[in-house]
Amino acid sequence: MTSGSYCFNPLRLNGFGERGSAAVPRRGSYQARLREFVRFAIAPHQRVLVVRAGDDGGDDGDQSPSGQTDHQGSTLDVTDLDLSAEELKPPYDYIVLGDALDRCQDIGPFLHQVWQLCEPHTRVILSSRRGVLPALSRPAGASSIDGKGQPRNSLSEAQLKAIMASSGFQRIGSRRLLEGLWRQRFAVYRPVPSTDRVGDDSLTICLTCRNEKGNIEPIVRAIPTVTDQQEILFVEGHSDDGTRAEIERVKEAYPEKNIRLISQPGKGQGDAIREGFSQATGAFIILLEADMTSPPADIVPVYQSLRAGFSEFVEGTRFVYPMTRESMPLTNRVGNLFFARYFSWLLRQHASDVLCGIKGISSANFKKIAARWGQWRVEDPFGDFELLLGAAQIGLKFGEIPVHYQPRPYGKTKTSAFRHGAVLFRLAASAFVAFHS
Repeated sequence: MTSGSYCFNPLRLNGFGERGSAAVPRRGSYQARLREFVRFAIAPHQRVLVVRAGDDGGDDGDQSPSGQTDHQGSTLDVTDLDLSAEELKPPYDYIVLGDALDRCQDIGPFLHQVWQLCEPHTRVILSSRRGVLPALSRPAGASSIDGKGQPRNSLSEAQLKAIMASSGFQRIGSRRLLEGLWRQRFAVYRPVPSTDRVGDDSLTICLTCRNEKGNIEPIVRAIPTVTDQQEILFVEGHSDDGTRAEIERVKEAYPEKNIRLISQPGKGQGDAIREGFSQATGAFIILLEADMTSPPADIVPVYQSLRAGFSEFVEGTRFVYPMTRESMPLTNRVGNLFFARYFSWLLRQHASDVLCGIKGISSANFKKIAARWGQWRVEDPFGDFELLLGAAQIGLKFGEIPVHYQPRPYGKTKTSAFRHGAVLFRLAASAFVAFHS
């Protein structure tokens, strides 16, 4: 776990989330506080897996946050969690992650592995630390460096809860400690059992593209095989750089990828999404923009969340992993964060990135949205708000999966921050009237 010294005010705790008998008063580092909470929460003689953040080994020589000798289990670094590792001997009664997600480089796949180590009775313990004052908490997506010079992810409490839900974990209790200018939260999650779904698990990966010739082959090669019944569907939008011919060439060169190509009838990404999703043959559909700003491997946890039923409309969030300034200009970042907070308030479901180029939904649910596409009286240039508002309208459970974000390697962005931003503001206002009329 990553340690950081700060003062602590003792709380009286008896049950998780309840007040009662006094906890042992101690002052010390975050590590000491975590150990004290774990001792309180975990009964003796339990099988415990402790996952540490990176190579931190604690602040007083005890590498296990549990600090109890009557437990059986293992301690692994967050980068070493491997289901085939000999050290892993599930099932576990408790899995202590602490703040390991702050240093995890691939949160979605990591949490999927954690979920596979769980039994219905397993409990997962997480912690987060945020400043009480806005100036003490870094903005979402901003890079942060810990005391050992390692980058840390940005995870708000709402983001953490949404990401855990998308990965199959339900929060069942939490305790917040106020320590000076910092707020520490400990939370306990349970794994949501996944019904063994029988039936169609097919997938369409829909890529909208215009003038993306240089990205076509790299993205096709990088798209993982998620299920045996999988197709890659390109929606080509009147390119003038040879993109269509390149797709045809790649289609012939990689027959095992099951590539299909269709032409966009209209203009704009919103039109391309509607056309591609409407012609998808998979039971599940994942949007993946062809600009290579997000690694195609990030679609795997999106599919897993949809397939398991943890979420019904999944959006990627780019505001967890550290992001360079070149990846997203400041104006775009501010606009994204504004719309995310606005729609979280309006729709009463958490969303931290409503304009991400990775989204997932079932084909059946999309058909319900498509039946009323365009009802908001303002044409959506990107399709993001049509999907978001439609999903909320028909009562879908939202979910989030962290995705990496990097500058595009080829071509230029088609987004105009001010021109498109004005349209999105009008669309957001129209949605307010619709949802509050």
